[in-house]
Amino acid sequence: MQLLSSKYQNSYSLSKEMVNTFLKENNYIHKNIFLFDSFGNGDTRNKVTDTFIKKLISNEEIQIPTGDVSINLSFVGDICNSIMQSMSLPEGNYSVMSKNSITLHQLAEMIMNILSIQVQVKRFGTGINYLDKIQNIPENIYKKELEISFEERLKERINEIQQA
Repeated sequence: MQLLSSKYQNSYSLSKEMVNTFLKENNYIHKNIFLFDSFGNGDTRNKVTDTFIKKLISNEEIQIPTGDVSINLSFVGDICNSIMQSMSLPEGNYSVMSKNSITLHQLAEMIMNILSIQVQVKRFGTGINYLDKIQNIPENIYKKELEISFEERLKERINEIQQA
């Protein structure tokens, strides 16, 4: 959200921007790393991927906005590896953005296919495709250490949730 113009930001992203401004104005040397959506082992935040998985396991319908809303999903372990490898980079702005940009509808379909479960995907309300509204994305430092596909990572997460 911080990469969007202020009119699209929420209070959380604005507060992060305020901290960044404070650090700059007080000459603190720092890196600002912008993250996109994540999912992964041990994540308890009930973000969109986990919400879809849990709804499908419970055979509940999924509600998504009427328009196509895209997100960029990264496995949390890949994000951590990218951040760890960035320690030697100079101060500045960076992003961690995988090649996994997907619409909410495509994500729901992919999870349904993996689980061999079909539920109704109900289009409801208006959504904003914020990913398309980002004008400048800082240098991408995403480093994928293991050649595990996005679908395989989803399968891992589905298995973890099913076993919980």
